[in-house]
Amino acid sequence: MVRHLSLGNGSLLVNLDDSLRLRDLYFPYAGQENHVQGRKHRIGVQANGFSWIENWDTNPEYKQDTILGESKARNEMEGLEMTFRDTVECEKNVFLREIEVRNEEDYGREVEIFFHQDFDLYGTGMADTCFYHPDHSGMIHYKKNRYVMAEVKHQNGQCGDLEQYGIYRDSPSGEIESGNLNGNSIAQGNVQSAISIKVQIGANSSEKIYYWLNTGKDLDSVLQLNEEVDERIEDFFEQTEMCWRGFIGETAAGIDKLDHHITEQFKRSVLVVRGQTNDNGAITAANDSSNLEYNQDKYGYMWPRDGALVAEVMTEAGYPDLVKPFFDFCEDVIHSDGYMMHKYNPDKSLGSSWHSWIDEEGNKRLPIQEDETALVIWALKRYYEETDNKEILEEKWSSLVEPAAEFMHEYFDEELSLPRPSYDLWEEKHYISTFTVAGVYAGLKAAGEIADEVGEDGQKYLDRAEEIKKDGLENLKSEETKRYVRGIEDASSSEEEAAQSSSLGENAADGEKLDEVSAPLFFLERFGLVDEDDEYFRNTMNAIQHDLSPDTGIGGIARYKGDYYHNVTDDFDRVPGNPWIICTLWVAQHLIETAENVKDLKEAKEYMHWTCENSLETGLLPEQVDPFTGDGKSVSPLTWSHTTFIETALKYSEKKEEVTGSETKRILITGAEGTVGEAAGRYLVNHGYEVIGVGLQQCDEACYTKIHMLDLTDDENIDKLRDLMGDVDAVFHLAWNTQQENFDTGKKWEGNMEMFENTLEASKEAGVPIFINGSSIHAGTGNIPAYTAEASLEDTPEPYRSSIDPEDGYEMRKQDPGKLLDPRSEEPDSPYGESKVETEHRTRESVENGDFDIGVSIRIGGVNPDDKKELEGEPYYSGLYWSHRDLGRTLENILKADTEKMQGYYQFYGVSDNEGRIFSIENPFIGNS
Repeated sequence: MVRHLSLGNGSLLVNLDDSLRLRDLYFPYAGQENHVQGRKHRIGVQANGFSWIENWDTNPEYKQDTILGESKARNEMEGLEMTFRDTVECEKNVFLREIEVRNEEDYGREVEIFFHQDFDLYGTGMADTCFYHPDHSGMIHYKKNRYVMAEVKHQNGQCGDLEQYGIYRDSPSGEIESGNLNGNSIAQGNVQSAISIKVQIGANSSEKIYYWLNTGKDLDSVLQLNEEVDERIEDFFEQTEMCWRGFIGETAAGIDKLDHHITEQFKRSVLVVRGQTNDNGAITAANDSSNLEYNQDKYGYMWPRDGALVAEVMTEAGYPDLVKPFFDFCEDVIHSDGYMMHKYNPDKSLGSSWHSWIDEEGNKRLPIQEDETALVIWALKRYYEETDNKEILEEKWSSLVEPAAEFMHEYFDEELSLPRPSYDLWEEKHYISTFTVAGVYAGLKAAGEIADEVGEDGQKYLDRAEEIKKDGLENLKSEETKRYVRGIEDASSSEEEAAQSSSLGENAADGEKLDEVSAPLFFLERFGLVDEDDEYFRNTMNAIQHDLSPDTGIGGIARYKGDYYHNVTDDFDRVPGNPWIICTLWVAQHLIETAENVKDLKEAKEYMHWTCENSLETGLLPEQVDPFTGDGKSVSPLTWSHTTFIETALKYSEKKEEVTGSETKRILITGAEGTVGEAAGRYLVNHGYEVIGVGLQQCDEACYTKIHMLDLTDDENIDKLRDLMGDVDAVFHLAWNTQQENFDTGKKWEGNMEMFENTLEASKEAGVPIFINGSSIHAGTGNIPAYTAEASLEDTPEPYRSSIDPEDGYEMRKQDPGKLLDPRSEEPDSPYGESKVETEHRTRESVENGDFDIGVSIRIGGVNPDDKKELEGEPYYSGLYWSHRDLGRTLENILKADTEKMQGYYQFYGVSDNEGRIFSIENPFIGNS
C-alpha cells in the first residue's frame, strides 16, 4: 500500500496511509532506521460501539503549501466525525497529532480513543523495551540509543490525561476492542503498547485532543521534549505552518502563471523533496516501506545519480542551500579510485547492492553505474552556474571533481570511443548503456569546464568528451531503424583482453547493439550529446512517445518494452510496461524543448495534466501507474517523480514565456462550445495566449489550450471551476442556454442566471482580476421594432429603417450619427434582454464593491462561424456584425490592460464599424477602428 501523507523535517520522517495510520517512522535520518517497518499503528474508537479507524470513511489531505496533514474520518453509523491535523515539527523531532472529535448526535456522550504503538526500533525486531513513565503518564519505547515516547492530552489539559495503558508481547487488538487494557507497566522483547483518552462531548458539538510521539537518542532528551510539547503544542503547529509557507515562498518565479493544479502539484513536490532530503545532504529515493514486501529491500538510500538530478533541479527551483550538503556527502563517500558505488545509507555507509564484483566467467568488474559518478560532477557545475558560488568548485576540485574526472577519463574503451561497460540506469544489466554514455559525456565536459574555472588544466577531459561526441556516438546508431540504440551488450573478452583490462573491466569492442526503444535515451539531448534536430534523436523520441505507451486508455510512458518490474500483465505488445511518472515527464520535456509556439506546448502540458491526474489524492506521486486502473504502483512518494515534475514545470514556464513573451496571459471562457467562445479562443490561442474552455459539449480543440466539461449549475462542478480560475488573468462568461432563453422565446430560464451568478462568485473567490460579461445587443434595442420578435422591416421607423436596410445606401446614419445607440441605455427588447441587463448590473456592482479590478459588459452583436459580414436571409445582420478579428483584438487588449490605470467598469457594443450600423463602437480597449 502506497503512503498518502509524508511528513518530515530532514531528520524525522513519518508516513501515514490512506486510513491515517502511522506506517513508517524514520529517525535520525529520512530513509534510515525505520522504527515501524510498515506495521499498522491502529486507532480505535469506543462510542456507542467499537470501531477501527480503517473502517471509517477517511479522506487524507494536506493543508495547502505546508507539510501538515488536514484530514477527515467519518463514521456515519456512529454519528462521529474526526478532523486530524498532523505534522512533524519543522525543527524538533516530534510527530504531532491534533484530533477534533465531533458528535453529530443530538445527545451528549463519552468517547474513548485508543492509540496502538507497534515499534520495531532499529528495525531488528528484538530486544526492545517499553515502560510506563509515571511522572509523565506516557509510554516510552527504547533500545540502545533510540527512544520514542507516546503521549496524549485534552485541548486544555496536560500530560496525565491518559485514561488507560497496556504493554503486550502480541497484538493488543483484542483488548482494545474490549475496551480494557492490561495495565502492564513494563516489558521487553518484541513489544507493543496501547494508550487511550476519554472525551465528554455534548450534543452536536466537538472536543479536541492531542497525541504525539517524541523521538530522541536518550531518555532525558525525549522527556525534555515532552515538556516542551505539553506547554507549546499549539505554538508548534503554528510555527511549523509558517515554516513551510516560508519555504514555499522561495520558489523560483513564474510557476504561479501555470494552471492551478499544476502550480499546486509543483508546490507539493517541492515540499515532498524537502521531507526526503536529510540535513546532511543525503537525498533519499523514497521511504515507503511497503516495497519490503516486493523485493525485501527499501528505497531509503541515496543513489548519487538520483541525488545529482534532484540537486540540479532544486537549485534551479530556488533551493541551493537545501542541496548544497549533497556535494559534501559525495565528497565524503567517493571511492579512493574516483568512482561512486551503487548507493549509500543516509549516514554515509555503503548501501545494499546486487551488483557483482565479477562477471559470469569470474573476471573482475567494478560493481558500479558510471553515470552516478559522472552526474555528480555535472550537477556541481550546474550548481555553480545557478549560484555563481566559485568557492564550492575550489573546495571540491581535488577531493571530488579531479578524482571522478580521472576515473571517467581512464575507464574508457579506446576502440569504441565510449565508456567501458557498467550497470545500467535501471540496475538490471551490465553493458555500455547509451544513457550512461550521455551522462559520462556531460560529466567529462563539466569537469573540464570546472578545471578552467579554478585554474587547472582540464583539456584532456574536454578532449575525451569530444571523442565520445565525434566518434563514439556513431557506434550507438542503428542504420536499420535510424534511431539510437539502447546500448551495446558486453562482448565475450578473450583471456588476453581480460588480463589486460582486469583492473577496470572487460573490453566491449565486439558487443552487439541493443536496438530497442528505451525512455532514458531522452537524455542524449538533455546532457548535450546531440541536439534536437538530430534525425536519429527525433526518430528515437518519436518511438519512445508512441511505442512505450500502453494500449489501455490510461496513458503514460513505460521505461522499455518487456519491463517486468511490478508488471501486472505479460502482454508486452499491448502493455510494454507500467507507465512511469519520470518517463512520461521526459517526453513532456522533449516536447517543451522543441515547441515553437503555445499550440506546440499544449501536448507537453497534457502529459503534465496526466501526472497530476495520476497522483494520489494528497498530491504524492508514485513511481509507477497501473496500466489498467491508473492506481499508483511501487513506492510513494518517489523523490525522482516529484523532482522531474518540478523540472518539467520550470521548463514549461520558461518556454512559455519564450514563445509568447512576458505579456503572456491566461483567460477562461465559459460557453466554450458556442460560436463566440470558439471564435474568441481561436484568435487568442493563435496569438500566444493560454485559453481554458469550459462547456457542456465538446468543442473545437484548436480553439483552446485546455477544455473542461462542467455543468455550471452543479455545486461540485463549481468547485472544479473555482480551481481552474486559480491563476487566470480574466474570465469571459458566455455560457447561456439559448434553447431555453433567447430574444425570441418570450421567457426567461432561471438556469442561465444561476450559471452567471455561479461564475461571477467563483471568479471573485478565486481572485480573478478581470471579469468580462458576454451581454447582448438585445439589452438596448427595445425601441426598434426591427429587433423584436414580431417586427418586420416595414414596421421599422426612420432613420433606423434606412440604416439597417441592406438595399439602401445607409445615407440616414451618415447624415445623423447622433442616432447611434448608446451602450449605456437600457431598452431590453425581450425577457432575454432583461436578463442581460441584469448581468450588466451585477457585473457593475461587483466592480464597485472592489471584487474585480476591471469589469466589462460587452453587448455582442452578430458573430458567425464563417466570419461573414452578410448572411443570407438575415436583412439586418450586416449592421450588427462583429468580426472575429475585432472580437479577438478587444479581448486581447482587455487582457493586456493596465489594471491600475484602467480600473473600473466598462460597457460597450461588440460590433464592428459596419455600414448601416446603429450601434456606437466606442470601445476603450480597441479604439474606434
